[in-house]
Amino acid sequence: MPEWLWPILIGGVILGLVTLIYGIQDKRVSDIEKWKETRPKLEEILTKSIHATVCDAKVEKLEKSISRQVDEIKEYFDMKIERDILVELRKLNGKK
Repeated sequence: MPEWLWPILIGGVILGLVTLIYGIQDKRVSDIEKWKETRPKLEEILTKSIHATVCDAKVEKLEKSISRQVDEIKEYFDMKIERDILVELRKLNGKK
């Protein structure tokens, strides 16, 4: 094998190894960047006190909504019962 071929072969192997190492490192860096994009931001993370505040506000809103719906149901059934009673009274009186 000629002398001038050895430096080319060794240089090619070293260049190939450096390229391989750079590719592995680049892949790791891109994986870390993807992971950073998917993890929650600091302002999105709820502490215990912030979570309690948010939950209390949502519970109060839910309680108000449920009590309003219950009141509407009571009013509906009161009117329905009153209407049914009036219909029955009219039937008893002979009017339709």
